[in-house]
Amino acid sequence: MPSPSPPDILHSFRTYHPTHSGSLYPPLQRAGVLVPLKIGDDGEVYVLLTLRSNKLRKHGGEVALPGGKVDPSDRDIYATAKREAWEEIGLPPDSVEILTTLHNTVSRFNVLVTPVVALVPLDFVPTPNHDEVAECFSVPLRRFVMDVDRTHVDIMWEGVPYRAHSFMYKGYKIWGMTATIVIEAARVAYGDTAFELNAPGQLPPEKSIEHFEETGWFSKNKL
Repeated sequence: MPSPSPPDILHSFRTYHPTHSGSLYPPLQRAGVLVPLKIGDDGEVYVLLTLRSNKLRKHGGEVALPGGKVDPSDRDIYATAKREAWEEIGLPPDSVEILTTLHNTVSRFNVLVTPVVALVPLDFVPTPNHDEVAECFSVPLRRFVMDVDRTHVDIMWEGVPYRAHSFMYKGYKIWGMTATIVIEAARVAYGDTAFELNAPGQLPPEKSIEHFEETGWFSKNKL
């Protein structure tokens, strides 16, 4: 089967409408991250990632997507994701095309995160804010449906099985919530993964968050 073209991939994102859950999470425990996609000169679709500064108290030295907590001045979650990308990597908010959102996910610090997928200009060159970001790099999005330099570990999280994936790419370790998000983005673009995605008995993303809400997990673990 031929690989989808960039126009086909963009169409897949524009027509992707995930089920969102997490209505009980208070605003101060929400965050938005941008999933910045760029079409390379080679016709490949790339995702831009950051290596967070070691100066940061949380997630220092980890690979991440641009993003952060909702600010009271943010109009919506799209504004949050675009504002954070502007602050972290110098991406002008009015230069991106919002394509879709992905499923909400919960960070290990109990923040409900909404990934916002956006197309960035061809000529965009990141300018990292070194107080937050040590460097920026790009990875072919298709890499995250391939079983290449990938490992996983199955864990129990609040009584629910969960498979945590980790990828190595040019010396960078892409794991945790970032890996979860970029895998979903890659599946929207390219279809199913070449590896077993979920642990036995793992709940779908929206059902996992509903489980957390039903058990009162988020209210017991407020920041």
